[in-house]
Order: sequence, then C-alpha cells, then structure tokens
Amino acid sequence: MYKKFALFKENAVPILVGIFSGAISGFICVVFFSKLFRLNNLLTESLIPKSITTPIGIAMSKQLGGLSSITVVAIIMTGIIGSVVGPFLHKIFKIKDKIALGIAMGASAHALGTARSMEIGEIEGAMSGLTMAISGIVAVLLYPFLWKMVLEIFK
Repeated sequence: MYKKFALFKENAVPILVGIFSGAISGFICVVFFSKLFRLNNLLTESLIPKSITTPIGIAMSKQLGGLSSITVVAIIMTGIIGSVVGPFLHKIFKIKDKIALGIAMGASAHALGTARSMEIGEIEGAMSGLTMAISGIVAVLLYPFLWKMVLEIFK
C-alpha cells in the first residue's frame, strides 16, 4: 500500500465513494433480503457484518445482538464467493480499471478478496487492502446507527 499511496491521493474521492457505496450497499442488501425472506432480527443482526473482516465482524455482531458463530460462517462464505465471483464479474462486464477491481474486492470479499486481488496485481491488492481497512471503520461507525433506523422504521 505504501508504494501505491500516490495513486490513492490522485483518486481519493472515487476511492472513498466506492468504499462508502460498498459498505452501505452491503448493509442494505442484508436488510432487504432479511425482510424479503422474513428472517428474525437475531439472524439479520448476525448477517449485517458479513462483508467486513472477521475480528471486526464478530465484535459488531455482538454489539448488534447477533450470534457471532453465524457471523463467522457468513463472513467466510462471503469471502470465498466474492474472491471467486468478483474477478469473473469484472471480465463479464469488461471493467478494466484496476482500482475499481481492488475496491470492489476489498469492500465485498474482505481478506480473501484482498488475497485474490494481490494475485491479480499490485494495484488491485493495494486498493483492496486499503478498502478492507477503511470499510471496517465505516461499518463500525455506520452499521449500528443504520440498524437502529431500520428497527424504528419497521416497528
């Protein structure tokens, strides 16, 4: 990441927009599908941290009131699926931007996505690692607040 810091500074706004978009869309997808499939709040609270790295996800799951064992399984499954499907989707949609691939992998598939991004290229890996770290911070700050809002809306 240190080698690519100049690249981050040049593209700070698009990178930060991508990170926030990834974090918020991950939250919205979990809540939407939980409501669609009528999952109870315990399961939803366990699935909300699925797209952040495991240590942060476990702590967040406990904070939200979820079960950390379900959270760990969701995080592992998200990482595996994201690291396999992510590069494939980029090829299908002909997305050539290395920064975009790194951001997408870091925001959605966390550590496994970052490992896969490092295999793809140095820029992709650096952006994925940066995204994974910042996404964890964004999730810690936003998810509890967003979850309280959702609970108020669906009372």
